[in-house]
Amino acid sequence: MGHDETGRAEITRWQFWDASHFSPPLGTLVFEKIIKAMTGMGPPDPRKIDDALTSFRRYGAVLDEHLDGRRYVVGDALTIADLTIASSLMYAQQTDAPLGDFPHIQSWFSAITDMDAWKQTIPQ
Repeated sequence: MGHDETGRAEITRWQFWDASHFSPPLGTLVFEKIIKAMTGMGPPDPRKIDDALTSFRRYGAVLDEHLDGRRYVVGDALTIADLTIASSLMYAQQTDAPLGDFPHIQSWFSAITDMDAWKQTIPQ
């Protein structure tokens, strides 16, 4: 999948899903818990963190259900959809995003982050 119109449409759909739903709460967690501390912008806003966690759990459940029984987000091979969504999770551990609530995401993300190509490109 990914080489035909249907596959490309599915990849694009998941990229837009990430940009619209999954990435924003993760970005809020990064800003509130990492960026603000690095730049001296004050303490994290608990209300924004709670809202971000609520959204993350909502959309994490969607992705977790989708990944049940799948190795990749779209089709039987790694696609840009996997890399797009995985990149949104780059700082999940540092921000205490509750990945433990989502076993299928954890398994999928672990497989992505175990790839040599991923390890060679992550920020230090």
